[in-house]
Amino acid sequence: MLKSLSVWSYVLDILAVAVALIIGLVRKNKELRPVLLFVISSLIFDIVPFFFVHNQGGRTLHNEMFNISVVIELTILYYYYQTLLERPAFLYCLYTLYAIFSGLILYLWLGPMHTFKVFWVTLYGVENLFLTIPCFLYFYQLFRSDDAMDLKSNPHFFVVSGIIFFYSTTFPFYISYNMMYDVTPELLYIFLILNNLLSSVLFVTIIKANLCRPPEKKLY
Repeated sequence: MLKSLSVWSYVLDILAVAVALIIGLVRKNKELRPVLLFVISSLIFDIVPFFFVHNQGGRTLHNEMFNISVVIELTILYYYYQTLLERPAFLYCLYTLYAIFSGLILYLWLGPMHTFKVFWVTLYGVENLFLTIPCFLYFYQLFRSDDAMDLKSNPHFFVVSGIIFFYSTTFPFYISYNMMYDVTPELLYIFLILNNLLSSVLFVTIIKANLCRPPEKKLY
């Protein structure tokens, strides 16, 4: 039952990503180009790795692709954050976070743990943490701004809201996954279902962002 539900939730997630990609290509919002790159990479890394899980060698390649996807995903979103953050202190914080994450990745992959060829789920929890911190910087900047805001027509508000929702809600699962899996192996399917459903919500917010109408210019 859980296995079947995990498959259907995966299909739902892929459909949400595909729709987000199509709408992004049609709308051609220049401000959301980094988000479109994120959608494309998500679709690729959601589909391609599953063609390599049928044998031991393929499993290793599957794990390597997932690990690479973490770096690509974070790099694209950090580039997106760079286009949003205006305060020099926030940009400095963003660059520092990226440097720390890059150093950590190199240590985990090339150091004594050699996690590049394994599916080390805690890495995704670490990624989630590094992806949510800049969201708080953006929201602080947004709500401290003296400019008039219409959040309904602000695509970035929807994208960042989707990012912080998905990565903050899945963070506890990734961090505690190994411990909980030892208690009940069925947790894998439960986690996959929740992850796919929450991911679908993220891409629905991206769809909404692409459908936002730009604010009308006032005529004087």
